[in-house]
Amino acid sequence: MKFIYFYCSHFKGKNPTSRKGNYFEDMKAKLKEVLEISKEKNVDCILHGGDFTDSPVIALNLIDEIVDMIEENEKPFYAIRGSHDEIGHNPELSTSSILSHIFRRSDTIHHLNWMIDDEAVLVHGYDYYHDMENDFKKDGLMIPKELKKKYFVKKSIALTHAFIVEKPFHKDVVHILAKDLKTDYDLILLAHYHPEQGIFKIGNTTFVGIGSLARKTIGKGDTERTPNVLFVDTEKQIMDVIPLKSIRPKEETFDFEVIEILKREGKSLDDFIDSLESVAVQGLGVKDAIVKICNENKIEKEIKDKIINKIDEAQEAME
Repeated sequence: MKFIYFYCSHFKGKNPTSRKGNYFEDMKAKLKEVLEISKEKNVDCILHGGDFTDSPVIALNLIDEIVDMIEENEKPFYAIRGSHDEIGHNPELSTSSILSHIFRRSDTIHHLNWMIDDEAVLVHGYDYYHDMENDFKKDGLMIPKELKKKYFVKKSIALTHAFIVEKPFHKDVVHILAKDLKTDYDLILLAHYHPEQGIFKIGNTTFVGIGSLARKTIGKGDTERTPNVLFVDTEKQIMDVIPLKSIRPKEETFDFEVIEILKREGKSLDDFIDSLESVAVQGLGVKDAIVKICNENKIEKEIKDKIINKIDEAQEAME
């Protein structure tokens, strides 16, 4: 089996507050390059690891452009549901989401449950749902027993939108370390976490986190990396991370004004976020806590509003 893999495209019409130019057109350019690579590599299919769109509701005229591009490419396209694709972080409640609409409408774009090819390569998709990381901690990520009984599986691949990382993340964000994940899959294609994790192996399982296609924030995890796609040829045992070329320089892509404002105040964005942990904010929502800290430090409204926007973006990236 030969395929291209990518994730977290976050298609939407509105620009993130940290972006310059036209976000939607930038994402279309990336998708165009991904589809061109799929043709050059003559892949059997394209796999998407979730967060196809930035919201479960998006204007049909915009999504039609994306769907038309994928269908004109004529390569089968399989996707799992990510957190942003779903209503209430629940795939069972998401039949009216835009991604479910695409699955019903398109002859090319399909929901990935599982498939097995003539080479006995099993590919299994795991849609996002709330608290799936804790379920994985308890039960592991295992090939379903009924598939093992019915098919001879030569190579097994899992796509999951669970928050699986190689290194510890923020203690208040639910995640699972790859080293703590019990699994019998040969290859796990990671998603959800936007920064690039690369290729690493734990036991008999290879993990791959190429980074999100979208770059929505001014954090280093977005500004200091080039979005990639992953090419896999299971027969020849090839796995290549391919950097995209259709990327504008970061100075033309991101609005760094908020950082400059903070610098003028003698602060850094990291200093401000770190201060969230040193202030008594029990019982307060995140935005209320920010307002409290800003007021206590006599930070002007312009800065406060911009920081609130950045925190919103950070929360979106972790959903």
